[in-house]
Amino acid sequence: MRNLLSIIGARKAARIHNAVEKDLKVHAKKTRADIKILLLGSADSGKSATLKQMRLAHKDNFNPQEIESYRQLVFNSIIRGAVMLVDALLIMQLQLSPKNEWFAETLRNINDLRDGEVYPEQLLQPLLDFWGDPSVQEGWSRASEVALPEKYITVVHILVRFFVHTSQDIIRCQAQTTGITETVFKLRGQQLHIIDVGNQRSERRKWIHCFQSVTNILFLVSLSGYDQCLFEDPNANQMEDAMAIWTSICNSEYFRSTSMVNFP
Repeated sequence: MRNLLSIIGARKAARIHNAVEKDLKVHAKKTRADIKILLLGSADSGKSATLKQMRLAHKDNFNPQEIESYRQLVFNSIIRGAVMLVDALLIMQLQLSPKNEWFAETLRNINDLRDGEVYPEQLLQPLLDFWGDPSVQEGWSRASEVALPEKYITVVHILVRFFVHTSQDIIRCQAQTTGITETVFKLRGQQLHIIDVGNQRSERRKWIHCFQSVTNILFLVSLSGYDQCLFEDPNANQMEDAMAIWTSICNSEYFRSTSMVNFP
């Protein structure tokens, strides 16, 4: 009887061992199949735009809720970009025409678009007239002097298609990334995790160690930043800031065995 119990116990232990071994192999295979990429970049480097382009390339189309959100962002970005231009003109001591001077004041009182709210058609022609003002054109040509974010102003070109937006419009329009977002793609049987971290300038040393297990780091740099200052710090150059971030990442003890790609 004792021998029988020993045999049964040994068989049970063997089954448990085999089950654990099988589970470990499945987990190891899954771990090898997962690729984690940390997406980093300097100010206005196009991180969000790159992520959207990757989604479209992998046929991960925007859902109706996202499209509605970006539809609002297109309009809100146009208005905010115009207001920022007005403020920049004051710094540059450029004078708007009387008609556009009046419209510039009304811009500050335009509310953000809400869910389901249509674009206000009555704003189309005044916005086009505002964009065509010689002072506005000169101010835009000198945008780098006052750290005018390109991500807001490029949407002015959407005005000629005020009531129709495309995937490219969604890519151009960017909201400030806050917190951490993770996007997952399937690539040749592997899970590709793209991790985007917002607000990178604040307390980077306190959170960077959380990503030491990533497979790769994709660091984006905007080449147009060579003569532009930072929006949050007019005395700092965008390109120099990008190089400082890149250097700190390369020298970080947490990424000594991590592959890195610098993508301009």
